[in-house]
Amino acid sequence: MIFVVGPKKCKTTVTCFYDTSENNITYKYAQEMMELNPDDVELSYLLADLALSHASKRFRGEIEEICEKLMENLGNSLHNYYVEQKETPRYALRLAQILKINRKIKEEVIQIRSKLQLAKIFDVHTVEFSHMEYFEDL
Repeated sequence: MIFVVGPKKCKTTVTCFYDTSENNITYKYAQEMMELNPDDVELSYLLADLALSHASKRFRGEIEEICEKLMENLGNSLHNYYVEQKETPRYALRLAQILKINRKIKEEVIQIRSKLQLAKIFDVHTVEFSHMEYFEDL
């Protein structure tokens, strides 16, 4: 994520809206992810869940239905992966850990979006995000 501070505001004003410390979302869950050590399939599921749940909340109707079907298919594929390929029929704890991290990331995104809305209302800064649409609804 990239942001640029405009000439109107000082750095301390911006840092109250954006955490640039090690509590930043970039670092916050790194240790949990390293401990979980997800393989490619699990990481793909984790990222797909984040993207599809965001899309289904943002775009209702047909897109929401498509996202739900995709998540159902991905869930079934993940089940088959654990049972058939990894031969791990008792994977509930592992899946719960993956979903816990996803839940935390989703909550963090909501907090960032709230701060962004406040910053916009109070004209705190000029911001350019690499993916602004993820943090701001159209």
